[in-house]
Amino acid sequence: MTACEGATPQQTVTRRKYRRLLGTLVRFVVFLLVAIPASLAVSVLLSKGESQRIPDDPWKPLPAPPCGRPFLGLCPQSLDTILLADFLNGTKISRKREKETLSNTKSSWGRGIPAFMAPSKIPIKYLIVEERFCRVADVEVIIYVHTAPRNAQRRDVIRSTWADPRWYPMVRHKVIFVIGQSREVALHDKLREESVTYHDIVVADFVDSYRNLSYKALTAMHWIREYCKGAKYIVKTDDDVFINIFALDRFLNHAAQAVDRQRGTESSKQQKEEKSGKSPENKESSSGKTLLEEASKRLKRARPEIQCLVWEGMTVLRDKKSKWYVDQREYGNRTYPPYCSGNAFLMTWSTAHALLHASTTTPFLWVDDAYLTGVLAKAAKVNFVKRNSLYELNGNKFVESLIKGEKVFLHHPQHDPATTREMWNVLLNKEMKDNFLNHIHESH
Repeated sequence: MTACEGATPQQTVTRRKYRRLLGTLVRFVVFLLVAIPASLAVSVLLSKGESQRIPDDPWKPLPAPPCGRPFLGLCPQSLDTILLADFLNGTKISRKREKETLSNTKSSWGRGIPAFMAPSKIPIKYLIVEERFCRVADVEVIIYVHTAPRNAQRRDVIRSTWADPRWYPMVRHKVIFVIGQSREVALHDKLREESVTYHDIVVADFVDSYRNLSYKALTAMHWIREYCKGAKYIVKTDDDVFINIFALDRFLNHAAQAVDRQRGTESSKQQKEEKSGKSPENKESSSGKTLLEEASKRLKRARPEIQCLVWEGMTVLRDKKSKWYVDQREYGNRTYPPYCSGNAFLMTWSTAHALLHASTTTPFLWVDDAYLTGVLAKAAKVNFVKRNSLYELNGNKFVESLIKGEKVFLHHPQHDPATTREMWNVLLNKEMKDNFLNHIHESH
């Protein structure tokens, strides 16, 4: 009699369970021995194929996408690099491999500059340019608005309120919308139709995205330099900001009067010195220019300036979860130089020219406010004039500040189009009432 024959039924069942468990363990071990090397081999092959798709030249632009229907007869060429496109679309490249790629990147600014930082000397190309936009007499202020292709409703509200051309004879302002191209053909068509209707849109050849806002800023500076040289003042704003154009006009007139008084004071002082004989050599320059012309020339030679709400000592965010995350290789300092609030700021034409010129020798940064009015302003030696009293950024005080009429730039992202138009009517009624009372007062 064998051992099995002498075993009880309970022992037999227990042995069978152990055999089954042992068989399962053996099959699992065999599976691991076969599957793990196979998966590693596949992973290596995929990673090699993926790395081969990264171009050797990180500055090489993306190949042109299929046109579909051409936009204004042109097939847009993207200014984005391959890594920027991957970043915007949800990159499939691992963070580790991306860091290795960035650390090995060579650019015109030296080793270590991230590949998604485009060189600042990329030529600006337009899909819609509006060359004749500023060919009108006596343009005082050109206001350019950062807007996105989808924000047609916001643009319509602005056109029907503070950008309405009916107020041009009073304020002498013109409003242009600056946009990048959309990847959607339907939005291209809508922008084309919008341009044909209003002729107030500039569309540049870069993908309109959050990380391309500095392209938008440089595009605006370039367009103003090329096509709007007659404007005395330039205002930048966003499409969720309400501008009290009447308060802006009063502010600029007050500033102009202050400059005239300064010129008159300098001229009067020099004339007194002439009469007293203290400076006979300054009666007239060798070229025949009068003292007033020389004083005016000295004022024009003054350093350019930006008037705005100034942020100082702003820390560069290194938290990768933050919307404002900036890699240390993009910007190495711990804090940004002083820069303007991006809601709105005011400058002269010469300032815009100086900022654009500085962009040709200054490394690129995608944070547009810090780049344009901070990094470039510092490189161009542009002065800041704090005008914090012109801003109302608290949405809860929007109506109160609008009625008082002292604020120029009012932020209202929560307001719907109907409310914005209603607020505009409130402002008009106030301005007409004040002007009527002032007219009666002056007549008496």
